[in-house]
Amino acid sequence: MKIIPAQDVAQIKQLLASVDLPTDDIDEGSSACFYFIENQSETVALIGLECFDHEALVRSLMVKPDYRAQGLGRQLVKYIEQKAHQLGITHLYLLTTTASPFFEQLGFQIIERKQTPETIRRTEEFSHICPANATLMRKRLNG
Repeated sequence: MKIIPAQDVAQIKQLLASVDLPTDDIDEGSSACFYFIENQSETVALIGLECFDHEALVRSLMVKPDYRAQGLGRQLVKYIEQKAHQLGITHLYLLTTTASPFFEQLGFQIIERKQTPETIRRTEEFSHICPANATLMRKRLNG
C-alpha cells in the first residue's frame, strides 16, 4: 500500500460521503490537499491537510470499513504531520465528533474553541460545517 496525492475532487467527495463525512467545502478551488492510501489500485483511506501560516487543519480522515484496524489511519496522520513539518507548520488542529480517543493516542489534546487561532476559526469547517459540539483538538509539531 502506498500514499499518493489525491487529485480527483469527485473521488474525494465520494469517499467522504461513503462514511458520512462532510464535503460541502471541497471543490476544485479548495485550499486543502488530500492524500490517498491505495491497495492494488483501490483507494482505501484518505486524509486532508489545509495549511494557514504556521497552523494547519487536519481534514477528513477516513478508512474504508474493510481496512480498519490495520494502522492505516495512524499511517496517514504521521504522513501529514511530516508534510506539515516540512511546510513550517507548528500546530495541527482538527474537529471531530467521533474520533477524539484515536487522536489522543496520537498526541492530540482537546482544547477550548477560544484557544483556536483566527486562521483556523475562519475556515468553513470550523465556522459552518462541523457542529458546535464537535471536539476541537491540537497537536504541537516538534522541531
